[in-house]
Amino acid sequence: MSTEHKYVTQSAIMARKWETLDSEYLQFSTVGDSAVRPEHRMFDKFTALKTDKIWLRLYTPLAWGCRCTIIPGIARNLSKEYNSDWANRLVDPLVKDTIFDNNAALSNVIFNKSHPYFKAKDNKAISKPEVTNSYIPKELERYEKELGIVINKDIFNYLKKETPLHTVEPVGYPVHRGAYYSPAANFVKIPIDERRKNSKWYAQAVVHHEFGHAIDTQTGLRDSTRLKSLMTEARKLYTSAEMKEIYINARKKGLFGDDDTREKHSAILDTIASLRPTINMNQTHSDAYWKIPGYKEAEFIAHISENKFSGNDAFKELMPALYKKMVDFKFD
Repeated sequence: MSTEHKYVTQSAIMARKWETLDSEYLQFSTVGDSAVRPEHRMFDKFTALKTDKIWLRLYTPLAWGCRCTIIPGIARNLSKEYNSDWANRLVDPLVKDTIFDNNAALSNVIFNKSHPYFKAKDNKAISKPEVTNSYIPKELERYEKELGIVINKDIFNYLKKETPLHTVEPVGYPVHRGAYYSPAANFVKIPIDERRKNSKWYAQAVVHHEFGHAIDTQTGLRDSTRLKSLMTEARKLYTSAEMKEIYINARKKGLFGDDDTREKHSAILDTIASLRPTINMNQTHSDAYWKIPGYKEAEFIAHISENKFSGNDAFKELMPALYKKMVDFKFD
């Protein structure tokens, strides 16, 4: 009941906060740490008029344990693309038919009719939903603990079979530098090294990247029409000249930023190279790498996985239209 108690408390706090938000515009705000859910992170800095109906639904808490909040906003943060229609489309599957489809300040209720209390019949006990994700790697807990991070585990729902995580090569396998997925042996190897210790974002994103490769291999995603259609659409969103300009800009920003900044912008370089290999400047993979059949699609899928499950604010800033399409992409 402690989780429910926290929900009641947070809802009451936010209901009171609504009354004190004396601002023409409101802005959705996450805590900004590694534990933020990707489906909540996508709303970060979303801004709309306080009178907009979106706040009937996009009001915190949005889920059990949600730590997001609403703060005063400013007009210059309004976006034609990321408007209330966009927000409503994305929040609908998150809160529809749940107690989180609610703004307690406006509805004057904390538990709406979607709460199981109102659906129970004949005083029968309400069972907890079964945990369906059985493919979370056993080694992941140690990886998280040693690096001080929390991995979004939704990605493991898309695996078709158990795929072990190793921080060193299994016995009998040759040592390879860095992180990789082995299609032949079906395991992921990610070392706990200085690169991951220096960038908490990369320590998370590389898990989603490599297990994105696993999902691709297990499902044949790279050969799907919808993946190829998205890559074609991405090339139409940005001309070759525009992508080259973004590539150069991302490379510069990565050179002068901290470790997280460098890693986030490196992901942009890799994504652009997967779409237009002629722009590649050997920042991530060699020109020969991109000529191997299927590798462009494989890397693009891995970066979809990163954006979808880890988020990348640098990517969202430089390529917002593509970022949105990648986050919205369905793996199943």
